[in-house]
Amino acid sequence: MPAETLYLYGLLVNVSAADWHMEGIDGNSVFALTEGALAALVHNHKLEENLHLPRGAAEVKRQVTLHNEVLCKAMGDFGTVIPLKFGTLIVGKGGRSASENLRGWMKENRELLEKTWGIVKGKREYGIRIYCQRKRLESESGKDDELDAIRSDIRRRGAGLAYLLGKKLEIRAAELLLAKINHYTDYFYGRLEGVTRHIVVNKSRLAINREEDLLLNVSVLVDGEEAGLVTECLGMCAEKGFSYSVAGPFPPYSFVEQGQLVK
Repeated sequence: MPAETLYLYGLLVNVSAADWHMEGIDGNSVFALTEGALAALVHNHKLEENLHLPRGAAEVKRQVTLHNEVLCKAMGDFGTVIPLKFGTLIVGKGGRSASENLRGWMKENRELLEKTWGIVKGKREYGIRIYCQRKRLESESGKDDELDAIRSDIRRRGAGLAYLLGKKLEIRAAELLLAKINHYTDYFYGRLEGVTRHIVVNKSRLAINREEDLLLNVSVLVDGEEAGLVTECLGMCAEKGFSYSVAGPFPPYSFVEQGQLVK
Protein backbone atom coordinates (compact mmCIF):
# COMPACT_ATOMS: atom_id res chain seq x y z
CA MET A 1 0.00 0.00 0.00
CA PRO A 2 1.52 3.38 -1.02
CA ALA A 3 2.41 5.88 1.69
CA GLU A 4 -0.09 8.65 2.35
CA THR A 5 0.73 11.95 0.66
CA LEU A 6 -1.15 15.23 0.92
CA TYR A 7 -1.15 18.10 -1.56
CA LEU A 8 -1.24 21.38 0.40
CA TYR A 9 -3.00 24.48 -0.99
CA GLY A 10 -3.05 26.87 1.94
CA LEU A 11 -3.90 27.47 5.57
CA LEU A 12 -6.65 29.05 7.63
CA VAL A 13 -6.63 30.33 11.21
CA ASN A 14 -9.54 30.63 13.64
CA VAL A 15 -12.27 29.79 11.13
CA SER A 16 -14.78 26.95 11.02
CA ALA A 17 -13.86 24.91 7.95
CA ALA A 18 -14.63 21.36 9.05
CA ASP A 19 -17.40 20.95 6.46
CA TRP A 20 -15.66 22.88 3.66
CA HIS A 21 -15.04 20.99 0.42
CA MET A 22 -14.42 21.82 -3.21
CA GLU A 23 -12.95 20.22 -6.31
CA GLY A 24 -9.26 20.89 -6.81
CA ILE A 25 -6.50 19.78 -9.17
CA ASP A 26 -7.53 16.88 -11.43
CA GLY A 27 -10.90 16.65 -9.70
CA ASN A 28 -9.45 15.80 -6.29
CA SER A 29 -11.66 16.62 -3.31
CA VAL A 30 -10.14 19.41 -1.23
CA PHE A 31 -10.92 19.39 2.48
CA ALA A 32 -9.71 21.00 5.70
CA LEU A 33 -7.37 19.07 7.98
CA THR A 34 -7.47 20.75 11.39
CA GLU A 35 -5.04 21.16 14.27
CA GLY A 36 -6.49 23.28 17.04
CA ALA A 37 -7.36 26.70 15.59
CA LEU A 38 -5.43 25.93 12.38
CA ALA A 39 -6.76 24.29 9.24
CA ALA A 40 -4.82 23.10 6.20
CA LEU A 41 -6.58 22.89 2.83
CA VAL A 42 -5.43 19.64 1.26
CA HIS A 43 -6.33 16.81 -1.05
CA ASN A 44 -5.18 13.20 -0.87
CA HIS A 45 -2.39 12.62 -3.36
CA LYS A 46 -1.20 9.27 -4.66
CA LEU A 47 2.57 9.40 -4.44
CA GLU A 48 3.24 7.15 -7.41
CA GLU A 49 1.03 9.20 -9.73
CA ASN A 50 2.99 12.44 -9.90
CA LEU A 51 5.42 13.45 -7.20
CA HIS A 52 6.90 16.29 -9.22
CA LEU A 53 5.42 19.14 -11.16
CA PRO A 54 3.67 18.23 -14.41
CA ARG A 55 5.62 18.38 -17.63
CA GLY A 56 4.69 20.82 -20.36
CA ALA A 57 3.84 24.50 -20.04
CA ALA A 58 0.15 24.00 -20.85
CA GLU A 59 -0.30 21.36 -18.14
CA VAL A 60 1.60 23.41 -15.58
CA LYS A 61 -0.57 26.45 -16.37
CA ARG A 62 -3.75 24.37 -16.05
CA GLN A 63 -2.79 22.98 -12.66
CA VAL A 64 -1.55 26.34 -11.35
CA THR A 65 -4.90 27.83 -12.36
CA LEU A 66 -6.76 25.12 -10.43
CA HIS A 67 -4.48 25.64 -7.43
CA ASN A 68 -5.31 29.35 -7.46
CA GLU A 69 -9.03 28.69 -7.89
CA VAL A 70 -9.06 26.70 -4.64
CA LEU A 71 -7.29 29.53 -2.81
CA CYS A 72 -9.56 32.20 -4.30
CA LYS A 73 -12.65 30.19 -3.28
CA ALA A 74 -11.27 29.88 0.26
CA MET A 75 -10.45 33.59 0.29
CA GLY A 76 -14.02 34.36 -0.77
CA ASP A 77 -15.55 32.03 1.81
CA PHE A 78 -13.32 32.91 4.76
CA GLY A 79 -12.05 36.39 3.91
CA THR A 80 -8.41 35.36 4.22
CA VAL A 81 -6.13 32.48 3.30
CA ILE A 82 -2.41 31.85 3.77
CA PRO A 83 -1.39 30.53 0.33
CA LEU A 84 1.23 27.85 -0.19
CA LYS A 85 3.17 27.61 -3.42
CA PHE A 86 2.04 25.32 -6.22
CA GLY A 87 3.34 21.76 -5.90
CA THR A 88 3.67 21.61 -2.10
CA LEU A 89 3.45 17.99 -0.93
CA ILE A 90 3.40 16.60 2.61
CA VAL A 91 4.64 13.02 2.83
CA GLY A 92 4.59 10.36 5.47
CA LYS A 93 8.02 9.78 7.03
CA GLY A 94 9.72 9.08 10.31
CA GLY A 95 7.12 6.45 11.12
CA ARG A 96 4.36 9.08 10.91
CA SER A 97 1.67 9.56 8.30
CA ALA A 98 1.44 12.69 6.14
CA SER A 99 -1.55 13.83 8.23
CA GLU A 100 0.42 13.41 11.44
CA ASN A 101 3.43 15.24 10.00
CA LEU A 102 1.27 18.10 8.78
CA ARG A 103 -0.55 18.41 12.11
CA GLY A 104 2.77 18.28 13.92
CA TRP A 105 4.19 21.02 11.68
CA MET A 106 1.13 23.23 12.23
CA LYS A 107 1.38 22.74 15.98
CA GLU A 108 5.10 23.58 16.03
CA ASN A 109 4.59 26.67 13.84
CA ARG A 110 1.33 27.89 15.37
CA GLU A 111 2.81 31.20 16.51
CA LEU A 112 4.33 31.98 13.09
CA LEU A 113 1.14 31.01 11.26
CA GLU A 114 -1.05 33.13 13.54
CA LYS A 115 1.34 36.06 13.08
CA THR A 116 1.19 35.65 9.29
CA TRP A 117 -2.61 35.45 9.47
CA GLY A 118 -2.67 38.71 11.40
CA ILE A 119 -0.73 40.40 8.59
CA VAL A 120 -2.87 39.16 5.70
CA LYS A 121 -6.28 39.02 7.41
CA GLY A 122 -8.94 40.86 5.42
CA LYS A 123 -6.46 41.92 2.75
CA ARG A 124 -5.92 41.17 -0.93
CA GLU A 125 -2.83 41.26 -3.09
CA TYR A 126 -2.73 43.32 -6.28
CA GLY A 127 0.01 43.48 -8.88
CA ILE A 128 0.69 47.00 -10.15
CA ARG A 129 2.80 48.02 -13.13
CA ILE A 130 3.47 51.63 -14.03
CA TYR A 131 4.80 52.40 -17.50
CA CYS A 132 6.58 55.38 -19.01
CA GLN A 133 7.47 56.53 -22.50
CA ARG A 134 11.26 56.57 -22.70
CA LYS A 135 11.31 59.19 -25.47
CA ARG A 136 9.33 61.55 -23.26
CA LEU A 137 11.73 61.09 -20.34
CA GLU A 138 14.70 61.50 -22.69
CA SER A 139 13.18 64.76 -23.87
CA GLU A 140 12.68 65.97 -20.30
CA SER A 141 16.16 64.99 -19.13
CA GLY A 142 17.72 66.40 -22.32
CA LYS A 143 16.85 69.95 -21.26
CA ASP A 144 20.10 70.52 -19.37
CA ASP A 145 22.61 73.37 -19.42
CA GLU A 146 25.60 71.03 -19.32
CA LEU A 147 24.31 69.06 -22.30
CA ASP A 148 23.73 72.30 -24.21
CA ALA A 149 27.29 73.40 -23.46
CA ILE A 150 28.73 70.09 -24.71
CA ARG A 151 26.63 70.25 -27.90
CA SER A 152 27.84 73.81 -28.53
CA ASP A 153 31.45 72.76 -27.96
CA ILE A 154 31.10 69.84 -30.41
CA ARG A 155 30.09 72.22 -33.18
CA ARG A 156 33.28 74.25 -32.70
CA ARG A 157 35.75 71.37 -32.52
CA GLY A 158 37.50 69.23 -35.06
CA ALA A 159 36.43 65.67 -35.83
CA GLY A 160 38.69 63.95 -33.27
CA LEU A 161 37.77 66.10 -30.29
CA ALA A 162 34.15 66.25 -31.42
CA TYR A 163 34.06 62.44 -31.27
CA LEU A 164 35.33 62.42 -27.68
CA LEU A 165 32.90 65.13 -26.69
CA GLY A 166 30.12 63.09 -28.31
CA LYS A 167 30.95 60.17 -26.01
CA LYS A 168 30.88 62.55 -23.05
CA LEU A 169 27.50 63.79 -24.25
CA GLU A 170 26.14 60.22 -24.39
CA ILE A 171 27.36 59.42 -20.88
CA ARG A 172 25.90 62.61 -19.41
CA ALA A 173 22.57 62.09 -21.21
CA ALA A 174 22.37 58.51 -19.88
CA GLU A 175 23.07 59.75 -16.34
CA LEU A 176 20.35 62.37 -16.57
CA LEU A 177 17.87 59.85 -17.99
CA LEU A 178 18.58 57.41 -15.17
CA ALA A 179 18.15 60.20 -12.62
CA LYS A 180 14.78 61.08 -14.18
CA ILE A 181 13.68 57.43 -14.12
CA ASN A 182 14.74 57.09 -10.47
CA HIS A 183 12.91 60.30 -9.59
CA TYR A 184 9.59 59.07 -10.95
CA THR A 185 10.13 55.55 -9.56
CA ASP A 186 10.71 56.96 -6.08
CA TYR A 187 7.78 59.35 -6.46
CA PHE A 188 5.22 56.69 -7.36
CA TYR A 189 6.60 54.20 -4.84
CA GLY A 190 6.32 56.89 -2.18
CA ARG A 191 2.69 57.55 -3.11
CA LEU A 192 1.85 53.85 -2.75
CA GLU A 193 3.84 53.63 0.48
CA GLY A 194 1.60 56.38 1.83
CA VAL A 195 -1.34 53.99 1.42
CA THR A 196 0.16 50.69 2.62
CA ARG A 197 3.43 49.59 4.15
CA HIS A 198 2.97 46.17 2.57
CA ILE A 199 4.77 46.57 -0.77
CA VAL A 200 7.00 44.07 -2.56
CA VAL A 201 9.10 45.17 -5.54
CA ASN A 202 9.00 42.51 -8.25
CA LYS A 203 12.08 41.80 -10.32
CA SER A 204 11.72 42.68 -13.99
CA ARG A 205 13.58 44.11 -16.92
CA LEU A 206 13.10 47.82 -17.56
CA ALA A 207 12.31 47.45 -21.25
CA ILE A 208 8.86 46.07 -22.06
CA ASN A 209 8.21 46.94 -25.68
CA ARG A 210 8.98 49.56 -28.29
CA GLU A 211 6.27 51.89 -27.09
CA GLU A 212 6.63 51.88 -23.31
CA ASP A 213 9.09 50.91 -20.59
CA LEU A 214 8.25 49.43 -17.22
CA LEU A 215 8.94 52.05 -14.58
CA LEU A 216 7.70 50.25 -11.46
CA ASN A 217 6.52 46.70 -10.86
CA VAL A 218 5.18 46.01 -7.36
CA SER A 219 2.72 43.92 -5.42
CA VAL A 220 0.67 45.56 -2.67
CA LEU A 221 -1.36 44.08 0.15
CA VAL A 222 -4.42 46.18 0.93
CA ASP A 223 -7.87 46.07 2.48
CA GLY A 224 -10.97 47.49 0.79
CA GLU A 225 -10.42 51.08 1.86
CA GLU A 226 -6.74 51.01 0.94
CA ALA A 227 -7.60 49.56 -2.47
CA GLY A 228 -9.64 52.68 -3.17
CA LEU A 229 -6.71 54.90 -2.17
CA VAL A 230 -4.39 52.92 -4.44
CA THR A 231 -6.80 53.59 -7.29
CA GLU A 232 -6.56 57.31 -6.52
CA CYS A 233 -2.76 57.10 -6.60
CA LEU A 234 -2.84 55.41 -9.97
CA GLY A 235 -5.16 58.12 -11.23
CA MET A 236 -2.40 60.59 -10.39
CA CYS A 237 -0.03 58.51 -12.54
CA ALA A 238 -2.36 58.96 -15.48
CA GLU A 239 -2.60 62.70 -14.83
CA LYS A 240 1.18 62.92 -15.06
CA GLY A 241 1.19 61.10 -18.41
CA PHE A 242 2.06 57.59 -17.21
CA SER A 243 0.04 54.47 -17.95
CA TYR A 244 -0.50 51.54 -15.60
CA SER A 245 -2.03 48.10 -15.25
CA VAL A 246 -3.52 46.35 -12.21
CA ALA A 247 -3.91 42.59 -11.75
CA GLY A 248 -5.84 40.93 -8.94
CA PRO A 249 -7.09 40.50 -6.37
CA PHE A 250 -4.94 37.47 -5.55
CA PRO A 251 -4.21 35.43 -2.46
CA PRO A 252 -1.27 37.15 -0.70
CA TYR A 253 1.54 35.02 -2.16
CA SER A 254 4.09 37.84 -2.11
CA PHE A 255 3.53 38.56 1.58
CA VAL A 256 3.85 35.05 2.97
CA GLU A 257 7.35 33.91 3.89
CA GLN A 258 6.97 30.54 2.27
CA GLY A 259 10.54 29.54 2.94
CA GLN A 260 9.68 29.60 6.65
CA LEU A 261 6.21 28.13 6.31
CA VAL A 262 7.23 24.98 4.47
CA LYS A 263 10.04 22.75 5.66
